[in-house]
Amino acid sequence: GSSSQSSFEANRDKKRLNNLLKIQNGVSPLVESILTQQPQLIRERSRDLPLNEEKVSVVISLLHDPYRQKLGAASVLIASRKPDAINGDLDINTKIFIEKPDTRQENSKISSDLVDFLYSTLNQLSESGVSVQTYVVDQQEHYQLMEVLSTEALSDRKASVCLRFLADNSKDLHTLESLRNEYSVEDKFLAKRAPRVSVILQAIRKHVALPLPGFYKFSECAAALLSNDQFDAKKDADLLETETLYQKWRTLSLPDLQILLERRSVLIFQTLKAFRTLVVSN
Repeated sequence: GSSSQSSFEANRDKKRLNNLLKIQNGVSPLVESILTQQPQLIRERSRDLPLNEEKVSVVISLLHDPYRQKLGAASVLIASRKPDAINGDLDINTKIFIEKPDTRQENSKISSDLVDFLYSTLNQLSESGVSVQTYVVDQQEHYQLMEVLSTEALSDRKASVCLRFLADNSKDLHTLESLRNEYSVEDKFLAKRAPRVSVILQAIRKHVALPLPGFYKFSECAAALLSNDQFDAKKDADLLETETLYQKWRTLSLPDLQILLERRSVLIFQTLKAFRTLVVSN
């Protein structure tokens, strides 16, 4: 009795250790990342990212103003493969939306402008029939995106359609279903061909072991996955930190802020690409 109990407990402890260290085929990617000081792939099934790379990637980034409880800035990066691309060349375009802190409430248009752009862009992509995937950096920005769309959907049919397009069976979707019962043929097609939103940081944390303690931030993921040519630790890390970016949003001129937000969008997309490369190469 006691020997079988001891054997059971030993096997249980071994299983716990294997799960903790993510041991696969006798090797722990967590330990390997520390020993090699390089990112290591954790082989786990998940639906965080589509298995096959899409033809068009849409990366949405938001900056929330906690004092006004409103959107302060947003960027939408659209990366599409060139039709005759040989080396995976991409067309990359970024649309920036900025509303400074001194904007009066009655003049605020940033949320509605963002909705208009998302609606027209996603609609065009759906009609083209190409594979599309939408991304945000983290869960906080995913929540902010859904909140913006939910609020705008109370008075804007386009926002309601975008919410249907991007929500993953969310309660918001069912709540807003009753708001707009009549959709055009165009809208029904749009909702039917909906891509969902993938959270990049969530996917990286689940699938990549980095030589860092605890839960790492997105800026740390970018620094580990990107080359020195792609990522300048002194300048770029701040762009990926919400608190630092918020201070720049409050103080910088619109032209300077536009440049920073475009750079931030590119960094997010490059990190996504580097993560995908790590997955494919392993």
